[in-house]
Amino acid sequence: MKLLVCALSLIVVAVGGVSQSALAADARYPNRPIRIIDPFPPGGATDYLDRIIAPKLSERFGQPVVVDNRPGAGGNLSAELAARATPDGYTLHMNLPGGMASGRILFPKLAYDIRKDFAYVTLVAAGSYVLVAHPTLPARSVSELVALATAKPKDLRYGSAGIASPPHLAFELLKIRTGMKIPHVPYKGAGPLVVGLTGGEVQLGF
Repeated sequence: MKLLVCALSLIVVAVGGVSQSALAADARYPNRPIRIIDPFPPGGATDYLDRIIAPKLSERFGQPVVVDNRPGAGGNLSAELAARATPDGYTLHMNLPGGMASGRILFPKLAYDIRKDFAYVTLVAAGSYVLVAHPTLPARSVSELVALATAKPKDLRYGSAGIASPPHLAFELLKIRTGMKIPHVPYKGAGPLVVGLTGGEVQLGF
């Protein structure tokens, strides 16, 4: 069972907003390695894109571009690390704009401000959420899933890439709209989620 649910986009943001004067003072930029901080562990969408982009940037700049995976808190840990980095253009942060925007609402005491501590660089990719189920699940449509969840709520669990991650929020929205009472099992990224889903630890996920 697959269901197109909502759009997902990814951006790279440069920490702190690199000042024009700082770049002008160093016409050799970049003259040392560049780091891309990723909010999820290896195997997820952002990590996949990082590892496509990094070699191309390295070839273009003539400097190593290193992917630094820092999972946790739905992307907030990596964002905080990026926000604290020196704003010199050598730290980039790949993240989900939806996740960063919702973070301000879900976590009002964040140690960073997405409007002040980051400078937008570019849109990297856009995609869609897909609702997937373990092949043994006896449901082939959302209506069948709702009926199954109503009849056997304790037999179903859904997984996500982490608490407060966009896939987590997407499934909670689906639960609100359908009245399902399926418990949530958070994983540390999409890669571990896929392992849990294929292994039968959870039956559903975005």
